[in-house]
Amino acid sequence: MLFSIIIPMYNLENYIQETLNSILQNDLSDCELILISDGSIDKTVEVAEALLKEKCPCYYAIIKKENTGVSDTRNQGIKLAKGKYIIFCDGDDFFEPDLLGTLRKELANDIDMAAWPYYILQEGKKKISQVNSQNAIYDSAQMMRLHLLEGYRMRLGSFAIKRECLTQAEIFFIKECTFAEDMEFIMKCILHAEKIQWIDKPLFCYVKRQGSLVNT
Repeated sequence: MLFSIIIPMYNLENYIQETLNSILQNDLSDCELILISDGSIDKTVEVAEALLKEKCPCYYAIIKKENTGVSDTRNQGIKLAKGKYIIFCDGDDFFEPDLLGTLRKELANDIDMAAWPYYILQEGKKKISQVNSQNAIYDSAQMMRLHLLEGYRMRLGSFAIKRECLTQAEIFFIKECTFAEDMEFIMKCILHAEKIQWIDKPLFCYVKRQGSLVNT
């Protein structure tokens, strides 16, 4: 199995269907979907289950647990994953239709990590995260500099990391961290990836949603 896609869910009954449909537009033949409901009290699980039962061509699992926060939820996904590479997608963001197809071509070099620009969708307006980049393979130090100083921005959903990199270095999200936990995790991933492919193509859409955790 090539990809494990980890999707945390918390009270997203109005958003999860569109997110999953964006993932289902991709070729999922060598993928698994791991959806974890972090104590949702609405119909998120029922909506997701009905859609995947009807349309999903690959293995998927929907796990329900008590509310322990998104960091712990993603950590559980990492522990359950069996794919060679892990990709994260929050339950209200979107994959572009060619994300996985593009990745399969780029991962032929057996790289440790791949990253790409992303779209930002806010109040119906869509813009790209950054535009002055080029396809290239970088080492850890080069990528860290580009990420911090040169505008090669990453967020969860705009990179894939080899699962082996996470397990060998015991890289997880800090459970108690509830804000900017993605930034801390991304930097740990960069530090432990020796070979990183930057793909100069936006393959993911981050939705700035009013009422989301980061905006409240």
